[in-house]
Parts: sequence; C-alpha cells; structure tokens
Amino acid sequence: MSTLNVNSIQTAGGASPVLTADIAKNSELIASSGSSIVGHIASGAGGVATTVQAKLRESVSVIDFIPVALHASVANGTNVTPLSSYIQAAINAVGSGYAGGVVNFPSGDYLLGTTGITIPTLVKLIGTGFDSVALRYSGTGTAVAVLGTIGTPVVKIGIHGMAIYGSAGSVYGIDMQYCPYVHASNLRVYGFQVGVSIADCWNCSFDDVLSENNTQDGFNISGADANAVLFTSCQAVSNGRAGVYISSGYAVKFVNCTFEINTQYGVYITATASIRPTAVSFDNCYIEGNGTFEVYSDAPTALVPIGLTFKDCYFEFLAGKAATAIRLVDASTVDIDGCAFDNRAGNYSYSLYMAAGGSLENIKWGNNSDTSTNGVYSEVYYINEQKLESCAWGRFTVSGAAIATQRGFGVSVAYISTGTYEVTLNKARSGTGYCIVANAENGASYTSMICSASPPSSSTVFRIAVTDSAGTAADARTVSFVVYD
Repeated sequence: MSTLNVNSIQTAGGASPVLTADIAKNSELIASSGSSIVGHIASGAGGVATTVQAKLRESVSVIDFIPVALHASVANGTNVTPLSSYIQAAINAVGSGYAGGVVNFPSGDYLLGTTGITIPTLVKLIGTGFDSVALRYSGTGTAVAVLGTIGTPVVKIGIHGMAIYGSAGSVYGIDMQYCPYVHASNLRVYGFQVGVSIADCWNCSFDDVLSENNTQDGFNISGADANAVLFTSCQAVSNGRAGVYISSGYAVKFVNCTFEINTQYGVYITATASIRPTAVSFDNCYIEGNGTFEVYSDAPTALVPIGLTFKDCYFEFLAGKAATAIRLVDASTVDIDGCAFDNRAGNYSYSLYMAAGGSLENIKWGNNSDTSTNGVYSEVYYINEQKLESCAWGRFTVSGAAIATQRGFGVSVAYISTGTYEVTLNKARSGTGYCIVANAENGASYTSMICSASPPSSSTVFRIAVTDSAGTAADARTVSFVVYD
C-alpha cells in the first residue's frame, strides 16, 4: 500500500503546498467568528446573500450567555448559581441596536437570585411556556422591570411563555412604567406583593396571564396614562387583597377573565384626587368566591369611577365568602346587563348593593339572572338630581285589626291600635332632616281620611296615624308612604 505524502501536493502552478493554507482556513472556521466566513442565502428567488453569523444573530438564546458548565443544571432545575447578570447581558446585547430583537429562553429553571432584570425598548423575551420556563427571584424589589419615563418611554417590549416566581418580601413580579405597546402572554406570576403593576402604560395587551398567590394584588392599574389596556383570558386567583386593583385607566377592558378566591375583592375600583378610572368594562368574565365583595367601587376623593360596564359576566357564590356580589359606594354611569348570579353553592344576600355615604348616580340594571336572596338593594335615590339617602317606601292593607298585606322597600310595618301603624326602617336615617309622605284610603267608597306621621321614636321607627274626617281614629283599608332622608 502506498502512502500519500501531503508535503508533495502542489498547486496547479507548481507553487507551495496547499496544506498550510487548509490548516489556516480550518482554524478560522473553528474560531468563534468562524460563522462569519460561511455564506448563507434563503431558498427561492430573490434571496439575498449573507453569512451564517448574521443569520444566527437575528435572535439570541439566553443560554449563549450562560457559562457552559451551568447549562445542564439550568435545564434540569438543579442550578444554584444566580444568573441575572448573564441574562441581563443577553438582553443588553439585543437591546443595543436600533431595531431591538428577541431573547429566547429554552426550557429550564433560571435562578435570578436577589437581582432582577430590566427590559429596554424593542426587546422581547420568549420562552417555551410558563410550564417549562421559570425565572426565580429572591430579592426585595422587582423581578422584571420595564421602566420608562414620561419623556422617554420604553416601547414595544414583549414577555411571553414563562413563569416568574417571587419570595417573601418581593415587591413586583413585573413592574411596567411608561411603556406603551406592551404585549405579554402565556405567563404565570406568583408569590410577590403585586404580580403585575401597570402604571402609565397605554395600548397594551395581556393574553393568558395568570397572577396568583400575591400578598396584595394580582394586577394593579394606575397612572394618568393607563389608556386602552386589554386583558384577554387572564386570571387573578388567591391574591391577598384584590384580583385586580384599578385606581386609574381609560378604556380598560377585561374579556373572558377570571377573578377567583382573592382574600378581599375580585375587582376593586377606586380613584385618586386627580385621576379616576373611566370606561372600564368586564365582558364575559367569571367572578367567584372572593372574600369581602366580588366587585367593589369606592373612592375616597371627590372624583368617582365613571362608565363601568359588566356585560354577560357570571358570578358564583361560595359559602363563607362574599355575601354581596357587587357593592357600589362611589360610581357614576354603571351598566350591569346580561349577568348571572348563580346559586349552585348557595345564595348571595344581594346581587347589587348601592350604599349610602358616597356618590352614586345613573346605575342601570337589566336582563340579569338573579337568584340572590334580596336581589338589588339601594340606600341612595336621586330625584330631580338631588341625592336622597336612606330612602324607603311601603304600601300595606289593614283588615280585622291587623296588617293584611304589605309590600315595600327597606321597611316593615306593624299594627299598634286602631288607626295607628308602626314603621321600622331597615337602615337608620343618616341625620335629623327627613321627610315622610303618607296617604290613606278607606275602600270602595273612598271615604275621606286624614293620614299623618308622628315624630319618630328612634332613628329607625316612626308611626302613621289615620283618622276619619271628624278626627276619630279609624283603620284605613290601604296606606302608602315614602320616607326621604
């Protein structure tokens, strides 16, 4: 067998051997920059020639910035080395260019440690799903921050396909400030004070985001520029205060969302001294088993939430949880339509309770399926735009020295003696100023009768006295009355 002597291989012109050049070329390919000398072109007509390096750099895998020695432990969830500096380096590499880009997170468990990460403009974090990618944060601040300012917003970022876990003392899972055009999807945020904080962010959308077991709120919406924010198929479950806490926002919409088993409120709506939620809607949402109220609207300032809509929502009572589905103290222009208040596990005491002590007007209730015990209850009425609290009305008939039938709102009636009837209000009057209007009639003959209310014996009890035209006490057949506070 003959042996090839590579040193004898000559070029076509008989010049130097090619081996030296080949070795040099192989060294270039093996080097980290080797992909820069390998060409690439897309298949099909019109493809533009580039290099493999340029093509691969169109997106970045976070693994490319994590030491190789840690790759296996990240993949199998046994890593104990904080990775936030490596992850931030990958984000910064993508975010340094004008066009931004994508940082991919392969399946794995990414320990952030006590330092969170920050996302700049035009950068998207994309994992393989919140059941396969986990970011674990043990600090006392924010795990994932998107921090713009009023003059320099952070624009068009994305967070997709991962779970973000906090620990005791962690404040925010995701903290967004002045960041328009955010898109977040397929996320789980767990174990913070606030799962997702959205302050002064506009034209944003959240799809399939689960925020649970946070000590305060699942979602918190605030700021004068929280405009046109859409939540679709999101869930807020088992949070310490509210599923969603809304103190501002214009044209904020929740579609097919769930607010369930939060310690105090499924939905809490309030306002500040300078801004208020306006045009906030809930469409086909599921609201169940929250501790204090399913929905609560109460503002401590002169501004009140305005334009609240609940359309085709489903409310379900759970024993030991909220006895009132919707309680309104401060709100203007509220439309509750096509909702179901179910009794599969028991009955709400009230489906809608409109409470005195605040500012309520223009409340619309229609086409709802209501199985609550007491239905809709209001302590507040408006007549000619004047607010009247603790308002009650009643109509009763008398037969055989007894109350035969009675119907009313917020009252009960007892027979005392001939021509004297005692009325008890379900709720005490709020002050000393009140007005009682009563009238009586005495059957088919409509004999003239005199009807008057006596001074109240307490804040809840007064009497109605009826006499005939001669001033003699006599029972009326029917007495009607209205009380204004």
